[in-house]
Order: sequence, then structure tokens, then C-alpha cells
Amino acid sequence: MPATVTSSAPGIHHRGAAGRGRHSHGPLAALLPLFLTACGSGSDAGGGGIVVHNTGEPLWAPGEEWQVVEELRIGRAMSEGPDLFGAVLSFDVDAWGRFFVLDDHAQEVRLFDSDGTFVRTVGSRGEGPGEFMQAGSVDLSRNGEIWVMGMRQGRVSIFDTAGTYLRQQRTNTAGFIT
Repeated sequence: MPATVTSSAPGIHHRGAAGRGRHSHGPLAALLPLFLTACGSGSDAGGGGIVVHNTGEPLWAPGEEWQVVEELRIGRAMSEGPDLFGAVLSFDVDAWGRFFVLDDHAQEVRLFDSDGTFVRTVGSRGEGPGEFMQAGSVDLSRNGEIWVMGMRQGRVSIFDTAGTYLRQQRTNTAGFIT
């Protein structure tokens, strides 16, 4: 399933842990374009849905309204390589525009450059050092390390920017580093 990054409202950005990029926490972020598209429809095609018509004055002048625009697509529906995702749980973007995507089904982080070209895989499924079981998020630290939260093991696996495993930090049950 392709992972799509779309633009948000002008001036509104959700920042990742390192404060540099957009960050997703779960499937709701992937549904945002669907919700925005559904809100833009003014007719009910017999589907039994509720249509809301706003008869008030618009908040924006013509041409200033919000628009959802695809900026980059990473992944293809008909693929067999690293750009085929099972379920994207989380992603982060570094200062160079590289994408770090956590695939829940594969239990690995895939790194893509700013053009969406696959670079490497970080970590893998398993219970040893640098491996994940039920990884929940990928975040980038302020110094550029890749942090992957392994919920089942109660730890954060930490990698350098080249994807080399460095160390782990234990967490308490709430997911905070102890």
C-alpha cells in the first residue's frame, strides 16, 4: 500500500521529535485526505450520507482556501520491493528531507531520500539487538540518531544515521525512557 505525504493547511505543520519534519502516529493521518475530499462534496449520490452546506460568508478570499496537494508519493500498490508497505505506523523526516518509514508488517524502518528513492533498511523483525517486535514509532533525535520504540520488548533501539545499531534504552510500561 503506498504511503502518501500531502501538504497541510498553509502555515500549519506537525513536527517530528527532532522538530524537522512531519510525523504520523497511526492510520488516522493517512485518512486526512479522504476526510478533506469528502468534506468538499456538495452532493449526496444516494449513499445515505449527511451533506452539510455552509451558507455563511467564507473565511478566505477566492484563491486563498485550503487545498490538499500531493507533494511526494513513496510506494506503489503494484510492487514487490521496499516501496511496498504492509502498514505504515509512523514516519519522520530529517533536515535533509529523508524519510524514515516504519512498516508494521515487516517490522523494519525503510529509509528513502528526499526524492522518494529507497536507500536502506534499518533494523528487522526479531527479539535481539537492533530487532523489533511490535515497534510502535520511529523518531529522530536532535543529534540525528534513529530511535525505534519496541513496545513488546519495552525498549528503544537506537541506530546511527547509516542504520548501524548503537544501543538500546529500557522503557517503562508507558513508553517513557527510564
